[in-house]
Amino acid sequence: MDIEFGLIFTQIIAFLIMLWVMNRFAWKPLLKVLEERRNKIQNEFATIEQQKNDLQHLTEDYRLKMSQIGQEAKTKIHQAIEEGQRLSKQIQDETYTEAKEILKKARHDVQQQVEEAKARLKNEVVQIALEATQKLIKENVDNPKNRKLVYDFVNKVEFK
Repeated sequence: MDIEFGLIFTQIIAFLIMLWVMNRFAWKPLLKVLEERRNKIQNEFATIEQQKNDLQHLTEDYRLKMSQIGQEAKTKIHQAIEEGQRLSKQIQDETYTEAKEILKKARHDVQQQVEEAKARLKNEVVQIALEATQKLIKENVDNPKNRKLVYDFVNKVEFK
């Protein structure tokens, strides 16, 4: 068994040269591309998380506004009741039926205003949800079927 040191030395030198060429021309650019890709993915996840947080804040605002609308409705009903009582005391000649009609009309008006406010708020939430969904999936989702799905979802969440 004859060991050729010249051949071994030549192979070591060739290996080191190949290692240097790979390091110089392949590894650094490849690692740079991988790092850029990793940064892009992290940025996209951060954007998605921010949009998710924005949607949660909008949902909280929606619930707060619904609560405020309920309070306003109670206040208006209370004011309508007081007005009806004051009118019934002032006008003693009118019958009980007329006073009852005034209260019924006031309650109906308040209920109608509440329903209109709920409808406007629901439309805004649907539009915001559609826009957020568009940004997330980068497709146009403003077709009637998707709008109906969002309305159905909002109705389930809103009135339970």
